[in-house]
Amino acid sequence: MEVARPHLKHPPVRNVDIGGLQDTFLVSAVATILVIRLQLWLTNYPQLGGGKLHIAHLLWGGFGMLIALILLLSYVGRSLRVPAAVLGGIGFGFFIDELGKFVTSDNDYFYKPAAAIIYIVFVLIFLGTRAMRRRRGFTAREYLVNAMDLATDAARHDFDVREKHRALAMIDQCDPSDPLVEPL
Repeated sequence: MEVARPHLKHPPVRNVDIGGLQDTFLVSAVATILVIRLQLWLTNYPQLGGGKLHIAHLLWGGFGMLIALILLLSYVGRSLRVPAAVLGGIGFGFFIDELGKFVTSDNDYFYKPAAAIIYIVFVLIFLGTRAMRRRRGFTAREYLVNAMDLATDAARHDFDVREKHRALAMIDQCDPSDPLVEPL
């Protein structure tokens, strides 16, 4: 099967909004954990469900991340990226907050080292996202692909002045000899 091979011939193209989107994801995730922990502390750690049933907030986190992924995979353009970063971050926050239950044999939500593990996970995500940004400057091809991505938004709605200036700035960074640049 040759289905996946054509996609591997070319390296992935970074989004010029990589920094803001990754930061939005991280801030949403951290804020979610803080809100969850504060709410649980204020309400004396209630348990949803009854008897043997417990609806872990990890499930809501998975649902949030799923919705974010479905949005990104289903629609063209940039308009849903920030909402998906927020929703994905909230989902990840709900998910990772339950870590203590899944690294202990007795499902201990209050497992003391869980906070340190969560902190390490966030530090690793932070360092990984920074490495993706600093890998190198954007290439002419990356600017071209991002300008084309903006053009899809222009096909859906007229550019405002800010979007138009942004698209033109990206086109200025493109290789003028590239045949795809002139139509833009």
